[in-house]
Amino acid sequence: MQVLVVFHKSNRKLIATFELNTIITEMNVLVVPGVAYVLTAKKDIFRTAPNGEVFVKEI
Repeated sequence: MQVLVVFHKSNRKLIATFELNTIITEMNVLVVPGVAYVLTAKKDIFRTAPNGEVFVKEI
């Protein structure tokens, strides 16, 4: 399974995740200033702050 992860570029705070049940080989992504995305099969890319906010680790 692949996971599309959307997060803020500045602080890597998670915006959204999308689990994809089919393998994606090509996609078009709308570019939003200050927002980054990564398509991955890794599961251990998140960290949770003490206040409960979720961030994306450097990968």
